[in-house]
Amino acid sequence: MDRYDKWTESQLQKECLRRGINSEGHKSKLVKRVADDDEEKEQAKPRGVFDQATDPTGAKELAYLNSQTKFDKNYWNSVLGSELEFYEAMVKSKKAELASAMNTADLKHQAALLAAFAKTTSTDFFHGFIAPTSTLENPSQKTDKATVLLPSSEPTQKASTKKLTPQPTTTPNITTTSKTASSPTVIAPAPATKKPYLPMPVIESIFHKAPPSKPPAARKPRAKKAAPEPEPKPAPKKFMTAAGAAYLKSLEGNSDTTDYDQFIAAPSKTKRPNTETEASIAKKLRLNPEQITNPDLAHDRIEKDYVQEDLVNVGYLFLPCEDEKKIRGDTLPFLKNEYRAFAVTEVRADKTGYFMVFEKTAKGDRDLKKCFELIDIEIDDKSFFDKNVTDVKISKRDDAVEEPEPDSEPEPEPEMEVVDLGYTFVPYKKPAPRRGRWGR
Repeated sequence: MDRYDKWTESQLQKECLRRGINSEGHKSKLVKRVADDDEEKEQAKPRGVFDQATDPTGAKELAYLNSQTKFDKNYWNSVLGSELEFYEAMVKSKKAELASAMNTADLKHQAALLAAFAKTTSTDFFHGFIAPTSTLENPSQKTDKATVLLPSSEPTQKASTKKLTPQPTTTPNITTTSKTASSPTVIAPAPATKKPYLPMPVIESIFHKAPPSKPPAARKPRAKKAAPEPEPKPAPKKFMTAAGAAYLKSLEGNSDTTDYDQFIAAPSKTKRPNTETEASIAKKLRLNPEQITNPDLAHDRIEKDYVQEDLVNVGYLFLPCEDEKKIRGDTLPFLKNEYRAFAVTEVRADKTGYFMVFEKTAKGDRDLKKCFELIDIEIDDKSFFDKNVTDVKISKRDDAVEEPEPDSEPEPEPEMEVVDLGYTFVPYKKPAPRRGRWGR
């Protein structure tokens, strides 16, 4: 990698166009793009494997590290050097702008001072000027002549540092040596003309405007809003049957005048679920119970073949039943929903009982053991929902990984240390109750 900070801007733009990257911007941005492109290509190169077999002396790894160090140095020198050059040029241009601005401000200040000085000297220069009649003609005569103090025509240095303020005009001091000397003639300044002040213009406002010629039109009266219509009363809730309403009307001595007919609800079209058993249906029809089947018991879900023969290398629970006639097909979805917290995949049944099949995973193996313990406790406590189930048996899969059982022994309690405090404990003896004078 080269030092791109030493390249010119035109060379960097050509390099960016050759590589197919953006070529707009100042020099530091171009250097950053070219250096980043080199870094991406360097990282994409495959790194060699240095071990005892390929590099026994370590020379290859040392050369690789030296090349990486040189690449990093050139990268940062190029990027940071170009940025430093850019910021130095920016600071230099800002300093030049500041110097030119200060020079312009100084020139404007000097021009303003000269204009103010010229304005003051043009009005106050001849205020103290005195022209004697004979002294200027004959300068050799020094006696009996007036001494005139004239203002200097050259500006002083204080005018450039202090603010120029107009000073009041004073008459010069004239000292005479004799009473017979001729009085000098003083040139009086022209009287200052006062600037005429114009009257203040009248500001038109709502108070200066003339009242309107026509009176304002009368406001139209607002139309009153119509009163909202009262909300209709809700229809009475119908919850009674015709028999119940007839019973309430037939009560003797009832002074209630309520119309119970409006509370009579329409008869429901849905039928209640059939709760009759096969034995009760056979008893009504005087038939043999074995010939009557209840469709609600879902007998078609009970398999005729033995289910245990199909369960090979699968973890399951077997719930044997005492009476095969009481095995119901609607119990299968109930069992799966009741123990849905465990990893139960399906529930099957045959003439021997129910089979709960679990997943072939580690979670299924753990849930198989937990569910077995839970159902075993429920059967012992006689809280299992189906009294026809007498026991529960577990069958684990062949490749199941048994987890080590935790130690059930309780941890020994820490022994209490006996500390000798250096004194013998003596129980405090309660004082005897004192008798008051009133008990005597």
